[in-house]
Amino acid sequence: MITVPGSCKVFGIGMPKTGTSSLNAALEILGYRACHFPHDSTTVSEIRAANFQLSILDTYDALTDVPIPAIYPQLDAAWPSSKFILTVRELESWLTSSRNADFNQVDAIPGRGSVREYYRELLYGCSVFSEELFARAFEAHHNKALDYFSREKKSQLLVMDIAGGEGWEVLCPFLGKSIPDCRFPHVIPKQIISNKSGRSGVIRLVGVRRLLQAAVRKLTKPQRPPR
Repeated sequence: MITVPGSCKVFGIGMPKTGTSSLNAALEILGYRACHFPHDSTTVSEIRAANFQLSILDTYDALTDVPIPAIYPQLDAAWPSSKFILTVRELESWLTSSRNADFNQVDAIPGRGSVREYYRELLYGCSVFSEELFARAFEAHHNKALDYFSREKKSQLLVMDIAGGEGWEVLCPFLGKSIPDCRFPHVIPKQIISNKSGRSGVIRLVGVRRLLQAAVRKLTKPQRPPR
């Protein structure tokens, strides 16, 4: 395998629903060119061909989410001295979040031969949600990553519990960055809510911060007296 001496990239190797979107946003705040869920045709073709230099890394400094958790040993070999961040979460909480995710619903089963099917097979060993198989894959991934990054490779790995409240105080020292003057981002792409019938619904929370700020401005804006 061809390696790139001296090239340092950052790879988020946590499973989906462990705070990967938040990690990606945090890396961008720190100045990294970060890509969440790289699934362009070139990247997919290169992974299928076992070319882990990945052309996308000519553009980006950091990659997070699927398929990165499935190929971290190959990325480590291709990109020596890179940093790896394993985002973790309590198993039952993770299973609940995964079970409720819109991309794991019956009507979102990936098509045969699709990128999503390929990535899911890489990561979980199945293409549709299975609590048993997902739990097995989750625990195996965590244990294998800790074992891989032991001994001389230990300094390359950060285990980070974003769901548990960890943020800049652990991420920045690991990356050699100063803590920025802003809160650690907590991105919630999906949130499960219950309607009056008791069934679960899924809503997208897009630009939540901006919406809240706009609401606050509206509430605090001086009102004109009636004419």
